[in-house]
Amino acid sequence: MDIFYIFTFDSTQQAMRCEKELKEEGFRVRIIPTPREITASCGLSLRFEKKDQGSIQDKVRAQNLEIMGIYRVEKEGLKKHVFPVSEE
Repeated sequence: MDIFYIFTFDSTQQAMRCEKELKEEGFRVRIIPTPREITASCGLSLRFEKKDQGSIQDKVRAQNLEIMGIYRVEKEGLKKHVFPVSEE
């Protein structure tokens, strides 16, 4: 099973800015299409690993980067389950 986390955004510009800022800080992140299970204004999301969640969230807040939501994605074969995650 593949488990990863994503941020969703209001706009493509915000997704790309967040990716750029986090990569400059050395985080392993990448832009992916927003899963269709999530209703979002933007078709792009930022994928990251669970171990980086706290550090990434701190960086996002410090840089005033705007995210719509945080989700955990569990993917096994063709099945995908998406769960909202608290920002705490």
